[in-house]
Amino acid sequence: MIALSVFDGPGGKELLDALILAAWLIVAGYALVAFIAYHQHNKRRAAEAQVRLAAAAFEASIQGMMMTDAAGAILQVNAAFERLTGYARAQALGRHAGFLTSTRHDPGFFQRVFAAAEERGYWEGEMWNSRANGDLFPAFMTLSAVRGARGRTVNYAMSFVDISERKQAEQRIRHLAYHDLLTDLPNRALMGERVGAAIERARRDGRKVALLFVDLDRFKNVNDSLGHVVGDELLRHCAARLLATLRTADLVGRQGGDEFAVLLADLADIEDAARIAAKLVESVRRPFVVGSRELRLTCSIGVAVYPENGANFDTLLQNSDSAMYAAKEAGRDCFRFHSLEMTRRATWRLELENDLRRAVPANQLWLAYHPQIDLKSGKLAGCEALVRWRHPARGAMNPAEFIPVAEDSGIIVSLGEWVLREACRDRARWAAAGLAGVRVGVNVSSVQFRDPAYVGSVERALADARLPAALLELEVTESVIMGGFEHVVATLEALGRLGIHLSVDDFGTGYSSLSYLKRFPVDKLKIDRSFVIELPGDSESCAIASAIIGLAHGLGMRVIAEGVENERQVAFLRDAGCEEGQGYFYSAPLAAAEFEARYLAPALAQR
Repeated sequence: MIALSVFDGPGGKELLDALILAAWLIVAGYALVAFIAYHQHNKRRAAEAQVRLAAAAFEASIQGMMMTDAAGAILQVNAAFERLTGYARAQALGRHAGFLTSTRHDPGFFQRVFAAAEERGYWEGEMWNSRANGDLFPAFMTLSAVRGARGRTVNYAMSFVDISERKQAEQRIRHLAYHDLLTDLPNRALMGERVGAAIERARRDGRKVALLFVDLDRFKNVNDSLGHVVGDELLRHCAARLLATLRTADLVGRQGGDEFAVLLADLADIEDAARIAAKLVESVRRPFVVGSRELRLTCSIGVAVYPENGANFDTLLQNSDSAMYAAKEAGRDCFRFHSLEMTRRATWRLELENDLRRAVPANQLWLAYHPQIDLKSGKLAGCEALVRWRHPARGAMNPAEFIPVAEDSGIIVSLGEWVLREACRDRARWAAAGLAGVRVGVNVSSVQFRDPAYVGSVERALADARLPAALLELEVTESVIMGGFEHVVATLEALGRLGIHLSVDDFGTGYSSLSYLKRFPVDKLKIDRSFVIELPGDSESCAIASAIIGLAHGLGMRVIAEGVENERQVAFLRDAGCEEGQGYFYSAPLAAAEFEARYLAPALAQR
């Protein structure tokens, strides 16, 4: 009590209040320290959880991954790294990341990669890496610089995937672009390049070049009597026979059907070409053994020589073709050189051209529609408009005869506009009658596509027919879309802005650049019939079709296959992811009235 008396005197209450406040502050201080410690503990646990999550993601990634220090020494790798490279973790740690690069790259390659990542913050691209067993493989790699608090690089993060399968598919597609599928001989595109190069060398060295056009006589009889399987095998035998007869420096290519082209380079005189042509005629004359059959053929060969008969591939090919017809007129089983007197074929083409100019106003043309079917539902998905010609004297004309004449003469512009307008009018009539959601496809030639007024003509055709643009699909070939990148992109984008669907016809038969293709606003790829005909029995055809389907889907495009002729082909294509099919398995091309009877009437009955 005496001790407490100090609080009874003057200022005692203030002293007591101060002591109580001090006691509370001490208690509060301990509580604050405990709270801060608890909060820091939770933050540490959260950070540790994030680290564990990042480590788990790093380890579980299907991409090969590496972490290095600022000098590029490997600090950590994941399981996918070990699987893709064959190097165990212990073999990689501490080594410079560049040890993976193959000898296909120069010694400074990886230093440049790191320098680019340091400058931009990242680098990505393709490279060739080596596995532990010495095998090389193409990889797509991403290298990212990890910056510290002061902005300096403290680590590098690297990830890569093996792109061997994609590269093989691309290589196969590139090969197909320059080679005939049936015989694996160079196609017209590659022959054109090789002939052009041979002409340049001959011009420099004062030599000659000969182009031989080889046509198998009456080959159609083989297909008609023994079937296309035997015919195709005979074509392979012919290709091998021609190759075996030629010199090492010569080149033989297939132009299509039963036609071959032979390049004879570095000739001293035309007698050399005559001797080789005679050997080719004799070699084809010898019997062929196909299966259990012994078959006999002859051939007609036309010869055109640089510089006498032309200074470029197209001219030499045209003149050798004319000479080949002269050989046929001489009784076949022989060869002939080109001469200025060979006017028969040129006259025939001129007459055909004049007749074709009169065909539209004379109402000799009509459209057939080839149905396109959804492979899953079996329902109509679209149709392709195909032009037909009833010639007053020659009867039904093969489009393969008059379309090239139309393109060469420029008639294709007016002809193509007629086809477009007729197709739009027919489709608009069907839409008014109740057929919904089915697009009509119209083919576009390279001549049309290069016409600056083409987009406007399409817009007018849609407006005049009052057809929604979404119901029109324009089909262009690979040669069209590769005919001048900037112009092609501008035209395709203009058509796309109208709402028109765009597709690439006969994909795989031309020479598409895959890097360009992904930049085009294309909705659909059409697999060429040559890749479909041997499905599913031929493994290479299966691989090619699957690669094209995968490529299209990877670029966000749909796929349609043409030339579908049986249920097995349908089953393979459907299982491979192809959305649509077109071919005689479903229907032959139909006149408009037949198309309406088959598809429009049932559609109305279901309403």
